[in-house]
Amino acid sequence: MDLTFGDKMIVLRKRKKIPRVLLAKKIGVSPASITNYENDVYKPSYKVLVRISDYFEVTTDFLLK
Repeated sequence: MDLTFGDKMIVLRKRKKIPRVLLAKKIGVSPASITNYENDVYKPSYKVLVRISDYFEVTTDFLLK
């Protein structure tokens, strides 16, 4: 089974043991945005996607595929 974007966000965030609020602050979005990304309500803008991939040290391709 393939993981969704939100599933990958959850796995990466839990692996780093970082709460949503702190992740939101680190990448410059609201905590509600993190929740929406993790619940696959919507995907981040390209700019935010790059910040997420940089923070977790993964490629944007990994997050999107």
